[in-house]
Amino acid sequence: MGASVKKQQRRDPPPANALAKTTAPPTSTGKFTGLSLYPEEANYLLQRGALVVYLMPQAGEEAQALSVAGFTAMLFKDTRVSLACMEVYAFLKDQKLHPRRCLETMTASSSDDGRSVPRHLTEGEHCDVAFDVWKTVRVGVETSKTDDTIELSLAKPKAQKTKKLALVFRVAVCRFGDAPPNPRNLRRVVENSKARDLESGDDCAGADCRPQLTCSQIPVKLAVVHHDQSVLLFEINTTPFILP
Repeated sequence: MGASVKKQQRRDPPPANALAKTTAPPTSTGKFTGLSLYPEEANYLLQRGALVVYLMPQAGEEAQALSVAGFTAMLFKDTRVSLACMEVYAFLKDQKLHPRRCLETMTASSSDDGRSVPRHLTEGEHCDVAFDVWKTVRVGVETSKTDDTIELSLAKPKAQKTKKLALVFRVAVCRFGDAPPNPRNLRRVVENSKARDLESGDDCAGADCRPQLTCSQIPVKLAVVHHDQSVLLFEINTTPFILP
C-alpha cells in the first residue's frame, strides 16, 4: 500500500510562498497593523486630534510625537505632496463629503496602489483632477408585507432606507496667488474626467454611480485655495454660451 494522504502531505515540500512569511516592521509605539494613510488623510486626522504621528526613533531613544506644524513642515519638503490639495481635502471632509484619490491614473505620476497623486494646477504643467468626491445618500427601497388572513385597503408599502456612496463631482485644485489656469487647461481637465468615466465602462452604472446621471454628466469643479486656507468652489462648464 502506498503512503497515506497525511504522510504524503508531510513529505511534500511546502510551497515557496509559505516559507516567505512577511514580518511586521519593528515599532516602539505599538503593534503594526499593516494599515496606511495618504498624507492628506493623516493630516486631516492629526489636525482634529484623532491621530498621533511618531518619528521612528534611533536606538536607545524614545519616540517623539509630531505636532501639526512639524508634520506640515515635513510634508512641505516632499515635492510629491500638494499642500493646496490637502487644504481642499480637509474642506470637503468638513462638508460631510468623502474625497478620494482617483482610481484610474490619467497622469504619469501615480502612487504605488495605482491611484493618481493629487496635484494642483500649475502653469506650464499638465495636471488632472485631484479627487473624486463622493457623498453618502439614502436610497429608499419599497417593501410590502402581505398577510394571508387580513387585508387592509389603507396599507402602504414601507420604504426602507439604505445608505450608499454616490459620486457627485470631481475637483481640480489651484492656488489663489498663482496664475489662473487658462481655458485650454480647464477643458483638458474636463475631457480627462469624461475619459475616465468611459474607461470605467459598466462599473460606473452600478450602485456607486451618481443617481439619475450618466457618467459623462459628472461635473468637474475648480477649488481655489486662498492664502488664509479658505476654499471656494466653482463648477467648470465647457458648453459654449449662446446669446439669445
